[in-house]
Amino acid sequence: MRYLLGFFIILFSGFCVPIFAQTQPDAECYDVVYLRDGSNYRGRILEMHPDGGMAFETWNNHVMNLLPKQVTKVKQHCPRSQPIYESPAQKWYNASRLGIMPGTSDVSYSYENDNVLGVNLMHTTGYQFSRWVGAGLGIGFESYGGYIPFSYPIFAEFRSYLSAPRRISPYAAVSGGWAATNKSVENAFNETWSGGLMGKFELGLVCGNHFTVHSGLSFQSMERHWANDWNQSSGTDQFLFQRLVFGLGLRW
Repeated sequence: MRYLLGFFIILFSGFCVPIFAQTQPDAECYDVVYLRDGSNYRGRILEMHPDGGMAFETWNNHVMNLLPKQVTKVKQHCPRSQPIYESPAQKWYNASRLGIMPGTSDVSYSYENDNVLGVNLMHTTGYQFSRWVGAGLGIGFESYGGYIPFSYPIFAEFRSYLSAPRRISPYAAVSGGWAATNKSVENAFNETWSGGLMGKFELGLVCGNHFTVHSGLSFQSMERHWANDWNQSSGTDQFLFQRLVFGLGLRW
């Protein structure tokens, strides 16, 4: 487990620490607020309200309070540089993640649970209705390791950003759906596998505008159908694979 912790620390250091360590925006930097009616204001954000609204000061020192329903997005601009952060609200998003899933195989022909390291690759496309609520659909590929067959999930995702946009911002995502598999094993038991329900919980950090690191939990149900040619017996075994997940990703 200490190796996994070290891996997650390396991910955080490589993707988030350099962004966090950037110098603070100088006086030439400014925020641009884009409103639903098509207009925009240049100035600076004075305060973010709990409901997603904000107190905004324009370039001519006029202070206004903006409601969440009025604002479509917020960008920070600095001369000769990329925006440091961008509000995820009111926009389409794509999120791709690559992760590792340590655990035991739960399926062994030596009657022992072997330690294995699975991997997953997931992608979601959705719409962020507000900072708190986003929804999308996704597909993926997962290998749980050992004798467990590959799975191909299709799922719905709900995503929430837990703070105002900053260099490093926390987020949470919950997803659920169905995963298919078609592995057949020709041995004394003539096994055939079928997929089942899947679910995930993800808690992570957005670093800048595009990079993410995350950890979470993964659940996958499967059935193994078998028939023993020796004694003409048969049956069905049900499995619920449970894994910790550590990974990194891209958001755009």
